[in-house]
Amino acid sequence: MEGKRVLCIEDHPEMIELIRLILGRQGFEVEGAIGGR
Repeated sequence: MEGKRVLCIEDHPEMIELIRLILGRQGFEVEGAIGGR
């Protein structure tokens, strides 16, 4: 089964890294983007 991909848009880079760490352990591939404007 192919892994799931998640796009995380957040103002704080530290939060993107935390989400990447947590979801990565569950098998997700996380792409991060700073801000959404």
